[in-house]
Amino acid sequence: MERDHNLGSITPKVLGNQLGSADEIRHISSTNEINYIYKTGNYELQFIVGENQTVDHINLLEAK
Repeated sequence: MERDHNLGSITPKVLGNQLGSADEIRHISSTNEINYIYKTGNYELQFIVGENQTVDHINLLEAK
């Protein structure tokens, strides 16, 4: 899901308030973004936060 779906209003603080603490946080050095990962059983929700501290896009992946 990309930013054109109003993702720019989601910040790390909003994620914490709505979903709790992320299960994992990864720094993406090649893009200087931060990946907040929430594990939901068979899937992972990954919220990619850009330098402006708002969500740029969301990934839904099968859990490993």
